[in-house]
Amino acid sequence: MRAGGERGGLIRVLLTLVLLASCRSPIHTPPSTAPRTEREAPAPGYCARDQEGASACGEMADFCARVIDVACAEGLVILEWWTARLGEGDQAYPAAELGNPACPNEWRYLVRVSPGSWWTASLLTNFRAMGEPAPVDLPPFSSERSPERSISLSDTGPGYVEEARLAVRDGRLSIVGENHCSHDAETNVFRGELDWETLSGWSESYGKRKAYSVLLLQSEPRDARLDAPRTWITWGEERWQGPEDAALRVRVSPEAGSGIRVRLAAADDLAFPPGPAPSDRELIAADHFELWMVWPGCEDRIPDERGACLRQLAVALARGGGVAASWVFPAGMKAPLPPIRAAGDAVELSLPFHPEKPGTFWSIPFTAVFSDSDSTEGQQTLVATSTLRRGDVSSLGVIVALPGGLRFRSSCAGPSVEIRRLDEAWIPRR
Repeated sequence: MRAGGERGGLIRVLLTLVLLASCRSPIHTPPSTAPRTEREAPAPGYCARDQEGASACGEMADFCARVIDVACAEGLVILEWWTARLGEGDQAYPAAELGNPACPNEWRYLVRVSPGSWWTASLLTNFRAMGEPAPVDLPPFSSERSPERSISLSDTGPGYVEEARLAVRDGRLSIVGENHCSHDAETNVFRGELDWETLSGWSESYGKRKAYSVLLLQSEPRDARLDAPRTWITWGEERWQGPEDAALRVRVSPEAGSGIRVRLAAADDLAFPPGPAPSDRELIAADHFELWMVWPGCEDRIPDERGACLRQLAVALARGGGVAASWVFPAGMKAPLPPIRAAGDAVELSLPFHPEKPGTFWSIPFTAVFSDSDSTEGQQTLVATSTLRRGDVSSLGVIVALPGGLRFRSSCAGPSVEIRRLDEAWIPRR
């Protein structure tokens, strides 16, 4: 998994890349949308034995039966299965390693965190010997729980070392990543962890650390309930009385023809909206939302150059109805405002961010903020979707489009590692 150091560390595990399709199996996407690939290798012997080998797994027989179903449905072979210690205690989780006879340098891991939470991790690398014969019989099930049986996917190459590891935190699967990359006579160490149940995590790169939420781009009805992402108090923590005092809700959806639609709403114990047509000073002193984002034009630049496109937009529901808005950062910006409208108790914006094409992996740096003001004294509390530092693009969170349950993709020119959450409904079952 190449570090892609020239791109730096906004959210290295979430960079947009083109998937190598030559050896990828349909297990990565639901069967209804996945093209079937022809397999030259014959089906393993156990596919014709109606899963009788699953009984050898003892109390894990149900898990093993489902793994056999997946392997036989997708033309894979089972190399190993065991209980993996993925957490910090003694709790272990059933896991399996599967190989691809049509591509001997690719293999998969299936993990069941809970009955309704299945994950797949794939590794495409040149480390595995080409031409190695695929096993046709089921391996014995191992109950070994030693630390080295956790699931770690790594890759190395000229100038980089990168690793992604599956870990369970409080019963939820997290993806832990670390890489070391050298480029332009500079070495960067990136570390990070993403909890894909709470859609939040942390990362550290170039000596800067941040916590952030992931806002998923979701194709849902306009009136869908707004999400309550994990947030941080970035200003006025001593005055914040809890979520009843000030809290933020956000939903991000694709919008045909204009890019994406962002809806923002707040919980506020004492509303203090700006008046109609406020000055910039009056707008900032009242209750309002702030959007920090890298405006189109700098998405592919290195981190030190992305600041040239960093924008801060303030928007609010004004007294008497309607909305108020103004560019705040950089100072003196006079560009046209994007379309903004009131939508009940929410503010709705159309932003010109366009995924490369529907159904593909895509992301933009983005942080949403609710600025709470209870009087004319001005900003009291800032509630944000990342540990935002003013004017620092590396402290932004992210909006992500994730096709087919994708949760991790390595950042090399040809991605070698992917991690997805599987939908229980389409895991094959006989």
